[in-house]
Amino acid sequence: MPLSLGVFVQSHAGRDPVLKELRASLEASDIGTDYLVMMHPPARTVVEHFLDVLRAMRDADTELVLRLEDDAVVNRHVRHNLTTWPAIHRPDFGAGWAMSPPLSVLDWIYRKRVRNPSRRRLIPICAAVMFWRRDMDWILAGCERWFAIHGGNAMDFAISAAVHDKGKGNYLHDPCVADHRISGVVSTLAHNHKSCSTAAGAYKPDWKRA
Repeated sequence: MPLSLGVFVQSHAGRDPVLKELRASLEASDIGTDYLVMMHPPARTVVEHFLDVLRAMRDADTELVLRLEDDAVVNRHVRHNLTTWPAIHRPDFGAGWAMSPPLSVLDWIYRKRVRNPSRRRLIPICAAVMFWRRDMDWILAGCERWFAIHGGNAMDFAISAAVHDKGKGNYLHDPCVADHRISGVVSTLAHNHKSCSTAAGAYKPDWKRA
């Protein structure tokens, strides 16, 4: 039987243009309408809302859970590709990064693009990250610990450090089966960048694992 996958979208008010594009992407894929958008309540901080999303993922009734930021887009076969990814069955699998920016200067993996690549800690851009639902308790605890120590709102660093600190691996899907579309809309972190595709050509919208 195929593995079940729950999809959770983190968003906030004023992001309608990018959220609309993500919805269209999901609904044109093998996810369809089977996803949950979690809007940022005004009374919660960015980090509190992020942790609320992780708690919802922990409480899901699926085997795998995927967190998407609202400015992501996904491959047409993203459910198939992620649930059949051999890396998820490795004993050290901690998180699967569906979007791995190839231009990062922080990781030699982004240049070599090896099969089933993993890196140890601090991956930038958590636009599309998948976990085993059974691991969400320690993922959540690790992220809470990161913010307690470091402060700030670096959700990407919190996730990747939580995985590393558990002795697990951060696996990068190759090719990218999601992209991070910076659109010019001001983000929840007050970023306001020029529009671009962060995956810079590594994203394959129609690729399907045989």
